[in-house]
Amino acid sequence: EPVKTGDHIVQVNGETAIDKILEECRKQQMQQVVLKHAESVIKQNQRVKVCNELQEAYRSCSTGTTVQWFGSMMRWKVRLDNGTAMMCLSSDLEAIEEIEAIAPTEVNTGDLVHYSGDQGVVCGLGASSESDGGLPSCIQRVQVAFLKAGLLEVSTQDLAPVVLNNEYLVFLRKGSCSQLGLDVSPNEERLEVTCIGAGLVQEWNRYCSQLSVVKVGDQIVQVNQKVGEAKQLLDECKRKVELLLRIRRKNLA
Repeated sequence: EPVKTGDHIVQVNGETAIDKILEECRKQQMQQVVLKHAESVIKQNQRVKVCNELQEAYRSCSTGTTVQWFGSMMRWKVRLDNGTAMMCLSSDLEAIEEIEAIAPTEVNTGDLVHYSGDQGVVCGLGASSESDGGLPSCIQRVQVAFLKAGLLEVSTQDLAPVVLNNEYLVFLRKGSCSQLGLDVSPNEERLEVTCIGAGLVQEWNRYCSQLSVVKVGDQIVQVNQKVGEAKQLLDECKRKVELLLRIRRKNLA
């Protein structure tokens, strides 16, 4: 393999100490040389881990950041995470790879999801989670209204998309606006949507995914845990502040 300008000699005939390497290089005999390519060597302001014999001495805190290279000493000044400063040979340091942030699973309001044996609908964004170091994580958290568990905040990486065949879910919360904006016609065990006006449903339709848009002719078959007679569904809509509706499409009902 070709040697390139900037590559580092890290071992000669099994010797890794700088003075020993220089001594071996002066000998007029065949030498076994180990090099590190320039792109693989330690750089300034790089996250590193102390290794070799030093790892045992600094086992309470063995990670830090390189501060400056001292060519006369052939050593790096390293500031450990606990504040300790130390001088290290390149061979005593191991670069910590920068892990590229993984984009969180993309979800939108109205998406149907599966989690821990339950099905639900995404109804809002939650707080960002934190990494072990207390820094913001790339993992997104969302609020999900589940058929069994109710309203939970869940990490998107724990959710799986789900399709309920001819059905979808809608979550509504009464607040300053308590009007659903729905006209319905009771039909045995269903409430058929006959008109959509100003109110919570219209607001839901504005922000949800296309799969969860409420349309005239669709039929409400469950409200929270209530299924059965249309009158029970109507009463639940009037009494409860939070409503999880399971709705069946008109053309597939």
